[in-house]
Amino acid sequence: MKKLSIIFIAFVLLGGLSSCVKEKLDSPPANGTDPNIPVNYTVRALKARYVGAGFEITQDQVISAIVVGDDKSGNLYKQLAIEDSTAGIMLMIDASGLYNMYPIGTRLFIKLKGMYVGQKKGLLQLGAYLNADGSVGGLLSSKTSSFIFPGKWGINVAPIVTTIYNLNGNYNALQSELIELDNVEFAAGSKNVPYATGYGITLKDCSGNTVIVYTAAGYATFANSLSPSGNGKFICIAGVYNGPQLTIRDTTDIFLTGADCGAQAGLTIAQLRNQYAGSPIVLPSGTAISGVVISDNANGNTPGNTMFLQDATGGMQIHFTGAHPFALNSNVTVNLGGDSLINFNGGLVVSSVAVGNAAPNGGSLTATPHTATVAQINANSSAWESTLVQITNTSIGGGSNTYGGSHTVNDGTGSATLLTLPGANFASQLYPTNSANLTSILQQNSGVQLVIRNPAIDVH
Repeated sequence: MKKLSIIFIAFVLLGGLSSCVKEKLDSPPANGTDPNIPVNYTVRALKARYVGAGFEITQDQVISAIVVGDDKSGNLYKQLAIEDSTAGIMLMIDASGLYNMYPIGTRLFIKLKGMYVGQKKGLLQLGAYLNADGSVGGLLSSKTSSFIFPGKWGINVAPIVTTIYNLNGNYNALQSELIELDNVEFAAGSKNVPYATGYGITLKDCSGNTVIVYTAAGYATFANSLSPSGNGKFICIAGVYNGPQLTIRDTTDIFLTGADCGAQAGLTIAQLRNQYAGSPIVLPSGTAISGVVISDNANGNTPGNTMFLQDATGGMQIHFTGAHPFALNSNVTVNLGGDSLINFNGGLVVSSVAVGNAAPNGGSLTATPHTATVAQINANSSAWESTLVQITNTSIGGGSNTYGGSHTVNDGTGSATLLTLPGANFASQLYPTNSANLTSILQQNSGVQLVIRNPAIDVH
């Protein structure tokens, strides 16, 4: 979903009919004023009319879009990347120095009648005429004032946060929009090389997904600058050239300052969790985490192939390919290279880990639980997932009076589900009828679930 740091205006009157077109406004207020031009169309609707052949726009239609990419660095030449709340498109103008008139953050009101839509190598363009190859020629600078009417400027448009995996599957929908890719780096052979190299250099994530970054040699001011070697955030314009391609506005949009994917040994659990961006990822070779085992496979309330591991930064649920031998409070390191970090029923899980990839570090540790009310646990379930939580003075009720099955925990601030598997060796044991202090693992499994290890240590 688009995340823009702007709000919308509506209620446009045209030809006696009232229409509502979402329009991007600045927040806080930007400089300048918008022209009094009714808006009755969107970029998405305009692009949807392209079905394999360029066309002239013959209706009195007006869009309003914000410049998210200009030609100040030279990497966009005689074109502007513009987007509204629905989509983006490349606006072609046969002039240079466009940033002086239409800098990034400027809202443009564009009268479409008499303009053309076409495409070049899959990139949709808006301009003055169609070329023989189906691409679009730029508006002459002497004609721009008849079609383009700048309004407020200094508007901040937040990039759409996505992943290389999602971009590769949705590049046509995202083209010409400002996007942000996190936890990415330049691939081997594309680090510390000039940006303008051959047909582009390769950006990748830690799962091995890749996309080309193209820089215009001879035009971009940073063409001969060297690409960085670290990992981090990458902001750019989503482009198309027979497939997805990224266009850098300026190197100030690149924040690759962290350790690269090959240096992931010794990750904290929080760092591991932060790599998940909505899609399954394959963890690179060398990835490892360490912590204390907070699950107790000896008492049967956690499947034998499942381990909950906690360090000072967070917790992780690990599914092994077979039963693991690690007891409660073991100090363990798990090598996760080649394994998948996935969302399983709402919780983060590293799946299909070979039992031999986990090894004891010697000795035992004790994890510190989050002491909180049920309401606080529910509010922080994502942050505290797969860690120990402790509730004081709470009641257990619902169902039978034995631990087996699902029961309701309520401390007066809210309620949560306490789950005990039928195979747990305490499933038939009676739970207390009076208030008790309860320690459990917070598990996300289609909602918040609390899992005790053993009543002898967790309920008192």
